[in-house]
Amino acid sequence: MLHALYFKRDDDRGSWVISYKNRYVETETFTIETKLNKPGFLPALAGDAPAIIAAFLLNSLRFGAVNKHMSNTNVFEHSGKVYAIAENYVPQEVDISTWETVCNWDVNGTWDRPFTSHPKICDMVAVARIINATLVIPELDKRSFWKDSSNFSDVFDEDHFINALSNDVKITKKLPKELATGTRAVKHFRSLFGMDYYQDEIASMWEEYEVRFLEYNGRI
Repeated sequence: MLHALYFKRDDDRGSWVISYKNRYVETETFTIETKLNKPGFLPALAGDAPAIIAAFLLNSLRFGAVNKHMSNTNVFEHSGKVYAIAENYVPQEVDISTWETVCNWDVNGTWDRPFTSHPKICDMVAVARIINATLVIPELDKRSFWKDSSNFSDVFDEDHFINALSNDVKITKKLPKELATGTRAVKHFRSLFGMDYYQDEIASMWEEYEVRFLEYNGRI
């Protein structure tokens, strides 16, 4: 369910009027239960393993989905539109003036899996900050199983990305020409390690190489 607080100034009285509104995100599974006029999906998020497996199977057979698409974790804005999201389904676009659910957002047919729902700085940015590295706007993987021709700039606002992190890490859109032929190395680094690992093992590569590509998981 979405919750909204509206603040409106009453100029005549010099005070503020606060109003509240809520509404369920109308996912496919919400629509199914609305038509049933009762809960239909068996709980499948916690419990004994046999019970969870049974719930998955029964939900799949009855409704074609293993669990409800709750879309209740976060709300984010992208390209002038607002989306509700949870980490078990694609985001749903919502109209913030009416809170009506508009549609599922699958990035123009190129995305069929959940998004992360918790705002955070990605690992690569944090590592660059720790070791005082300059980031280059990444190229997205188009050669493996990803059926998507998007570039980084098609998904993200590059200028906003650079400006928002300008106090923490330097970012450039392209590798400078003078470094294009420099000595380089590729490092498959480990995530979820302490700062000593990055400051000692990773940062020490600066002594031997001008350019380093730090490879991580995902499409980058």
